[in-house]
Amino acid sequence: MTSVETIEQTSSIEALQEAVLLALMKPQTMSEQLRTQLADHYACLTDEQIQTFFAEGLLKLEEYEQDLLFSPQFTVKAEQRLAFASPFALNSYSKEAVEASALAIEALMLHVTFRLASGIELQVPLTAVIAERFMKSLHLHKPLAENLRAFIKEEVPKNFQAQVALALRDDIFQFEKYQVLFKEIAARFTAKTAWTPSQVDFVTTLIKTYTPQALDDLAEKLERLIQSCQEDMATAETRSYHHPQILGSNMGSSHDHHEAQAVKDNYSQIIKNAQDLKVLL
Repeated sequence: MTSVETIEQTSSIEALQEAVLLALMKPQTMSEQLRTQLADHYACLTDEQIQTFFAEGLLKLEEYEQDLLFSPQFTVKAEQRLAFASPFALNSYSKEAVEASALAIEALMLHVTFRLASGIELQVPLTAVIAERFMKSLHLHKPLAENLRAFIKEEVPKNFQAQVALALRDDIFQFEKYQVLFKEIAARFTAKTAWTPSQVDFVTTLIKTYTPQALDDLAEKLERLIQSCQEDMATAETRSYHHPQILGSNMGSSHDHHEAQAVKDNYSQIIKNAQDLKVLL
């Protein structure tokens, strides 16, 4: 790494660290998943018991125990990742740089504020475990192949670059054949002015899930996917139940209709995306 690249990397990780600090320092409501963890593993059933646990027991936990406990609260959800990581999506961060940044955050001796339903506010030490969990869940430490980075900057519309850069950090896009496949699809998006957030998500998920080897293979797999979704839609009313007795007592209920409609809506969107992509191929 050249001295210029080292300076850029340092500046970049400092900017990311500042953004992470701002996010973690905002008071937040304790998630139901974290409350469940506290109840199930530490017998903390009330706000007062949780308050006592954080004051007396938290720092007695091993790092892996803290990570398991806080994972539901500080793992960035897939649907939130783009909004937060967008300014940094084309940057490079090593796993070691992220871990060092998490330790630097811990050294500041700051606190995370939790608001409980009772109105109690808890001050929890902002440890390297919390910071590292948050930062690694952004996936920015996963490598983005250099040829893909150049391709994104040159060939992908500006307002889609961050989304594509994050999606192409998946392990499968370390393989050249999948890089080539995505580039071929992207060229068709550009030629037909067909770039949409939904299609970017659909294409990258499709490649990860079905590993098509080329465009003709992709077209065949899209056709089979459409047929499978259409068949599943026909039995949507029974898909929520796995026991005949439960099925019988719920058939026709409002819950049944709601669940069936959710299934149908999901499959309808998949079919639309698949059909739109087939047209481009």
